[in-house]
This record gives sequence, C-alpha cells and structure tokens, in this order.
Amino acid sequence: MTYGINVGGTIFVLVSLFGIYSLGFSDTIIDQILPAPNSDLIAQEIFNLTNQERQTEGLNPLIWDDSLASIARLHSEDMFKRDFFGHYNPNNESPTDRAKAKGIPVTNGMWVGIGENIVLMPTGNVERCLNIGIARCSVNAWMNSEGHRENILNKNYDVIGVGVYCTKTTCWETQDFR
Repeated sequence: MTYGINVGGTIFVLVSLFGIYSLGFSDTIIDQILPAPNSDLIAQEIFNLTNQERQTEGLNPLIWDDSLASIARLHSEDMFKRDFFGHYNPNNESPTDRAKAKGIPVTNGMWVGIGENIVLMPTGNVERCLNIGIARCSVNAWMNSEGHRENILNKNYDVIGVGVYCTKTTCWETQDFR
C-alpha cells in the first residue's frame, strides 16, 4: 500500500511497506516520519567495515583510539554547526592541528600527521541507508575514491578514530588515522 502526501504543492512523500521515498521533502515532514540515525552505531560499523576492507587486502586491522574518535566526532559536529565541509575548519586547523591541540600523538613511528576521510551522507532510502546501511554506503564511497581508499589501506596506519554527527536527513562522518 502506498500513500501520497502533498502539502502546499511542494512536498510529496510515498510511504509503502518497503520504505519511505520522498521528493521535495522538508525537514519537518522527515522529522515526523524517520527515526534519527544512531551516530555511535554508525561510527562502530564504519570501524568494522574499514577493518574488513583492510583484511581483504591482507593488512592488519586498525585499533580503535578513543582520543582520535573524540576529535573525529568534534570535527563532524563542527562541520554541521559552522556549515562547512572540509579537512580544514574555518579556523584553518588541519586534522593534525586538531589532534595536537588535544595532546594526541601525531605519529606512530612510521607516519607523521593525521590522515582523514570525511563524507557527508544523506540518510533515508539511499541503498536502504539507515544506521548500518549508512556506514556501508560511506565506506563504499571511500573505497571508490582513490585518496580515501589509500587512507583506509595505508599499511603505515595502525589506529583509527571514527566520529559521526547526524541530523534526521544527513550524517557528517570523519575517520582519523595515524
């Protein structure tokens, strides 16, 4: 069974047994229909999927680092709150600068500096992207991008932190490596 909702001639939402599909939606309608994605669950699944990709290539798994996860989460939230998308924040601080400011080591003996992947992922019915699906879509996107893939498969990295900040319609996701 499928329903169409037309509000003011600009919002059309189809709801069926298989999901929610929308065209020209507003955040208020989405807020009423979709649950908020679970940022912590998404971050953990990104970590798991990243290590699966490394295992497929015969690389050692990355170790979760709470300090890196903290700066990754703060960066994801900062991108949302200050309306930017980039590795450098509006204060011109790089991932390495942000790590140093928190007293996080920026070397692992073989590498100096913090590597970073970021993605801005819509939620909803993009390949069934809710929670774990969002993580899968994000890692797939990174693996299909040369520079991001290089970070994930960099044999010199041994630790990772993942931080995610979600609204009902979008997730800002950051992986920080060293």
